[in-house]
Amino acid sequence: MWIFSRLGAEPWGRLGSGVVELVASILILLPATVTIGALLAVGVMAGAVASHLTVLGIEVQGDGGLPSPSPAPYSPPPSWSSGCIGRRSPSSGGVSPEEEGKEHSMKSRTLQLALFALLAVPLAARAVEPVNQTTFGGVAIDGYDPVAYFEDGAAIEGSKEWTAEWNGATWRFASAEHRDLFVADPEAYAPRYGGYCAWAVSMG
Repeated sequence: MWIFSRLGAEPWGRLGSGVVELVASILILLPATVTIGALLAVGVMAGAVASHLTVLGIEVQGDGGLPSPSPAPYSPPPSWSSGCIGRRSPSSGGVSPEEEGKEHSMKSRTLQLALFALLAVPLAARAVEPVNQTTFGGVAIDGYDPVAYFEDGAAIEGSKEWTAEWNGATWRFASAEHRDLFVADPEAYAPRYGGYCAWAVSMG
């Protein structure tokens, strides 16, 4: 509240930035809007940095120029973390400013860790190239044998009898030999772009 009062933007600036940060966090979690969310988050952070460089200064209320006391390199500046978390008035609960500051820092740190834990899940999932698979059963490339394209030069449907699990999908094969070849080196036989249309992939 002190920060946004100094910026002449209390309370609308504090509440508004909190809403924007929340929207950015949600957009980042959705694959279709991750870029928009990231740009929105960068914009908020750029505004926070600019406010420190132009009006607030690097050190705010004796914080040593650090975000809430956490050594983590991802901790946002004070205006980002403390601005959107409401403080309790010492007079209402009889809490000293020192105790209130510690409680506020703990809330900030917990919120930051929770947000980054949530973001880590979709980021880890996106690290693996998606595979084109059936909606029900998760069978890759409509059940065709990926090895047959190389060994037989033809599109041959695989059998439910010979299957292998790889990259989050079930792959079917026309023979046990083909299955074993695939398991030994799946990237040599798996289609590029996860089996999705190369032209469509190039168009986004």
